[in-house]
Amino acid sequence: MMSEARAKEEARTRVDRVLRVLLPVAVLALGVVVWELLVRIGNIPPYVLPGPRLVFSTLISDWAVLGASLLVTLTTTLEGFLLAAAGGVGLVLLFIR
Repeated sequence: MMSEARAKEEARTRVDRVLRVLLPVAVLALGVVVWELLVRIGNIPPYVLPGPRLVFSTLISDWAVLGASLLVTLTTTLEGFLLAAAGGVGLVLLFIR
């Protein structure tokens, strides 16, 4: 009887793990499909709202330029975060005295 309860609990845990992965992926896929349909059905020009296929193909074709820009952006973001963290620690040290 204990093994049956344990088997049910393990099955429930497995289902929970699978759902934790599949539900976010399904929501993302649904969002991309709705985005594509919105662009196609609404005949929205690409300069207003490009569709996901155009975004993906541009990302692939212009990766040399976009990759370098991404590196600059990530570096600037990390620098800003480190400065903000140092400033926060400095303020905490100033306030606790």
